[in-house]
Amino acid sequence: MIKREPVLEFVAGLTDGTITGLIVILSAFLASLSAQMALFAAVLTVTAAAVSNFSSFMLGGKTEDVADLLVLKALMDYSLRDIPDKEERIKSLKIIKHLFAILGSEITKSNLLAALVCSATTFLAGIIPIAAFLTLPQPFGFILAA
Repeated sequence: MIKREPVLEFVAGLTDGTITGLIVILSAFLASLSAQMALFAAVLTVTAAAVSNFSSFMLGGKTEDVADLLVLKALMDYSLRDIPDKEERIKSLKIIKHLFAILGSEITKSNLLAALVCSATTFLAGIIPIAAFLTLPQPFGFILAA
């Protein structure tokens, strides 16, 4: 549930950003776009990919974590039924309620970090080759970027 090392998010962002950057570079090259038009298309396309990855990882992480929390809650509820003393059961339920509040907060932070890592990696992996393509003289810019 809590992701301390967002390796998958980094790799996904790197892959999506690289593919997006290559598509923009090839499109700009084949269409003979000016540097301004290519830059506009690049920023728009890479930003769209980054925003898409952000929402995908944020919402996907939330969905998975809610399912895990529901299973965990059911297991804890089942375990608490075995406590014969009513006061002890109520104390245990309060502790579990606080535990789920803390766990929910940590999960939200973890999902936000994962989404930010993925979207930032996507943007950077896409924009760096595009910048090389636009700033270096041809054919070096095209060769280095591709």
